[in-house]
Amino acid sequence: MTTSFTFRQEVLLKYDQEVFEAFCDLFDYLPLSCVINGKFIALHAGLSPELKTVGDINKVDRFHGETNIEIPKNGLFCDILWADPIESEDGTVANKFQFNHNRNCSYIFGVEATTKFLNNNKLMSLIR
Repeated sequence: MTTSFTFRQEVLLKYDQEVFEAFCDLFDYLPLSCVINGKFIALHAGLSPELKTVGDINKVDRFHGETNIEIPKNGLFCDILWADPIESEDGTVANKFQFNHNRNCSYIFGVEATTKFLNNNKLMSLIR
């Protein structure tokens, strides 16, 4: 994913391979999300059709027994990092989620998916 979204190229242009690898190591240790004051969930990107409860995030196998792995191009782990909210005034998306053609992976989600997740988890807001 770091190659697909040009992060790797940008780091190599400005720095070198060693700095890029240091960033990848750092990313391995960052949390996937957090709940703040029991009211807000913070995620890098957004929601997934596989994400029903906050506890589902704790079940993600981030390392598969190793570090410095690429994030899968589908599934909950991918969606937490790459899903995007719909860019529309009313926030509607057909079927709650639709494939994210801009990223060529993950989903676009709208107000219906967000509201359902927040209500089911007794949260007030999602922070990206």
